[in-house]
Amino acid sequence: MSAPASATVNTSSSTVVNANSARRSVVLRNVSTGNKVISLGFNGDTAVLNSGITLNVGDSFNMSTEDFSTGSISA
Repeated sequence: MSAPASATVNTSSSTVVNANSARRSVVLRNVSTGNKVISLGFNGDTAVLNSGITLNVGDSFNMSTEDFSTGSISA
């Protein structure tokens, strides 16, 4: 298991989790303040605000062995 990491998300989509063929799970959480929403893109796709998996402040997304991807994740 890897140590927790954090990434700053801005208005442009960028990679927040690199591709990793050995990945078993990942948990992503929006720890922003205010009304900042984060949307996610998978396998190299650009994240598009309010499209697909979207995290409001305090929300989290748990990608486990049932629905995981080893590709990159963008936000």
